[in-house]
Amino acid sequence: MFANKGNVGDYISHLGVKHIVGLDGQLLFCTPIAISTIRSRLAKAPVDTHLVIGGGGLLQPVFSPVWDAILQSSLRYSVLGIGINYMEGRAQMPATEIEKIIQGATFCGVRDDFTEQEFTRHGCAPEKLAMSICPSINYFSPIFTSKTARKPVLLHMIHPSDLRLAGAEEHVISSHLRTLASEFNLEYQAHTNICANHEKPIRMIAQASLVVSSRLHGCIMSYGLQTRFLALLCDNKMAAFLRSHTNKEGIDAASAMDIDVLRKALNIKLSETENDSGIIATQLADNLALGQKLRQTISQTGQDA
Repeated sequence: MFANKGNVGDYISHLGVKHIVGLDGQLLFCTPIAISTIRSRLAKAPVDTHLVIGGGGLLQPVFSPVWDAILQSSLRYSVLGIGINYMEGRAQMPATEIEKIIQGATFCGVRDDFTEQEFTRHGCAPEKLAMSICPSINYFSPIFTSKTARKPVLLHMIHPSDLRLAGAEEHVISSHLRTLASEFNLEYQAHTNICANHEKPIRMIAQASLVVSSRLHGCIMSYGLQTRFLALLCDNKMAAFLRSHTNKEGIDAASAMDIDVLRKALNIKLSETENDSGIIATQLADNLALGQKLRQTISQTGQDA
C-alpha cells in the first residue's frame, strides 16, 4: 500500500519496499479519493492477509480515512520506510491517531532518527521498531549508479509549497541558481519530482554534476547515486535524513535567497571528493536484512498485500 504514483519520491519508496520485502502481493493506493475501493478491497481480503504499508510520509491528516479503514479491517499490517514530518503551516495528524497506528502495527520500519524518536515517544515497543535509510535507495541505486555519464548540469529539484512555508521565494532562488550555474560553467535545469515517468528525474540526477534540492527525495536520490547535492532545508524531515544517514550538511532554504550564501555553499559542494559507496553498500544490506525480518513476520500470517 502506497500513496501517489505521480510523486516520484512516493513511488520509488514503494518500489524499494517491494524490492526489499521480496514477496508478490496485490497493490493498493492509499489515496483518500478511493476510500470506498480501499474499504471494499480490505473487506474482501482473507483474514490472514498481512498489509505492508509504505514508504513515504503517510502519517498526515489527509490519509486519516485510509488509516481508519485499515484499523477497522482488523487485518494485520506493518509499516516500512515511513516518516513523520512536522512543519509550521501544515496540519499534523493527532497524537492519539498516531498511537493507534503504532499500537496496531506488527512491525514498524522508519526512515530517520526523528521518526524513530516520535514512534518511541508514542509508545512503540523497541522490539518492533527499526530505523534505516529510505527503501527507495534499494530500487534506484543498483540500477542507475555509474551507468549514466555525468554532464555539466546544475539540477534544481523544487518543492514549491515547502519553500513557501519555509519563507523562501522559489523564483528568487531559481534566479540565483541560474546565475551561479553560469558562473560555474554549468547548464541550469529544474524539476519538481512530480512525473508520470519515475525514471526521468532519477536519470537527470544521475547525470548532473550538482543538485540543489528542497525535496527530500531529491536529496535521497542524489546521495544514493553519489551525485553532489545541496539540501535546502525547509522542514525537519530533510535535516533528519542528513543527520541519520549521511555526513552532509544543508542550508536553511530561506538563506538561499542571499546569492552570496548560496555561492559559498555551492563552492563547498563542488569541492567535495569523498566516496560514499562503502557506506551506501552497508545501508543497502541493512535494508535487505530488514526485509528479511519483515518476511519472517509476514510468513506467520500466510499472505501479503
